[in-house]
Amino acid sequence: CTTPPFRAAVRLNSGVRSLWSATVYIFRTHLENIEMVTRLRKHALNRKPKLEIGDRVLVSQTIASGDVLQPIRYVMRYFRTLPDLHDETLSIWGKKWPYIMEFDTCHRLAKPFDIRDVQVSNHNYGPGGPIVRVHPADEYAIDKLGLLGYAAET
Repeated sequence: CTTPPFRAAVRLNSGVRSLWSATVYIFRTHLENIEMVTRLRKHALNRKPKLEIGDRVLVSQTIASGDVLQPIRYVMRYFRTLPDLHDETLSIWGKKWPYIMEFDTCHRLAKPFDIRDVQVSNHNYGPGGPIVRVHPADEYAIDKLGLLGYAAET
């Protein structure tokens, strides 16, 4: 993950909440897409999500057979969602999606985790499609456990 050119504009917007006061979501993506999602800091969707600038997004790889790594491996900060008017999603992922989300930061987590191992709520994270809001109690647990620390960039 690298810093995009529009990051400075986000910092200058005085209405942006800090990274640590934002709502947390989990976005699921398949193994074959995670590299492009994190490298480009973009995610394609069928519907426009109701996120606010600065919301934290935990990128979770859908669990593949034989994969021993924890599914939540990255944290990104939401910037905006745009309609895909120029087939950008088709050129990136080989499939046309109506919306493309952009993020202003992306960091590999120092200690990837599975939400089921840290959750304190009874929230069911199984259903819900590609986007699931993290229950506030689980958000608190994630922060208290320090799970959003970044790995050293190479």
